[in-house]
Amino acid sequence: MTSGNGQISIEDTRTALLNGFVRKSKLFTTEDGISIEVRQPTVGQRSRMLAAGGISAKSTDLDDIGAMQIAAVIECSYHPGTGKHLFEWTDEEVIKNLPTSAWFDDVAALAMNMMGDEEAAEALPKKESGSTSSTSPKNLDAQLST
Repeated sequence: MTSGNGQISIEDTRTALLNGFVRKSKLFTTEDGISIEVRQPTVGQRSRMLAAGGISAKSTDLDDIGAMQIAAVIECSYHPGTGKHLFEWTDEEVIKNLPTSAWFDDVAALAMNMMGDEEAAEALPKKESGSTSSTSPKNLDAQLST
């Protein structure tokens, strides 16, 4: 059976589209030498990441960047070379209570940039020199000096 793709059958087209993909990944190494494989999210993972940030069919406003970053870390962090997730959703509370750290911010930014949603990636707070976290309020220094 042929389709509008010349001599390629619909079955071959479906197989190529559904099974012929390669997810991008980047290896991130923490200051302590711990490696994390950050993989491009699947459609389902991206959906959970966007939903965590408050983005839905009814609202394109990013309401909670922190929740979206946590979702990105949970969904896209893998033990290098194994295909096994490093974190599960049961780790969410523990991750929320981690001290602000560069590995978290960097891994979240990598995952969100790989999800292909430029608007969400652009919404990430930019690290400022001397800043402790991308999730720290922009006027943190002013708040601390009062």
